[in-house]
Amino acid sequence: MTDEKLALHDVTLVAKNVSELRAFYEALGLPVRFGNERLVVFGLGANDLAIHVADDVPRGAVGLSVLVDDVHSVADRLTAAGIAFDRHDEPFHANLAGLQLKDPNGNVVQILSRR
Repeated sequence: MTDEKLALHDVTLVAKNVSELRAFYEALGLPVRFGNERLVVFGLGANDLAIHVADDVPRGAVGLSVLVDDVHSVADRLTAAGIAFDRHDEPFHANLAGLQLKDPNGNVVQILSRR
């Protein structure tokens, strides 16, 4: 593997209710690349965030950080959608500041930006 170019293709979350998580991540502003009732794939630059249906779903097992240019517009969108979040105006994650919240499955989501 050391001679091969490695890159992250996607992060996959499993959910009993794909539509619920789809609505949450759409409220964050992630663009949908593909979606149906069993699978939705969001674009994150060159990579994907996939959510697919599963009967056995661990809660709060994943932490996801998304880097954005304008964290304030995301905060406005979350407020308009009625999604609670904590604001961190001082750097708290790898010298990045931003927002922290939980998705409907209890996964920690950080929306981060460079100052």
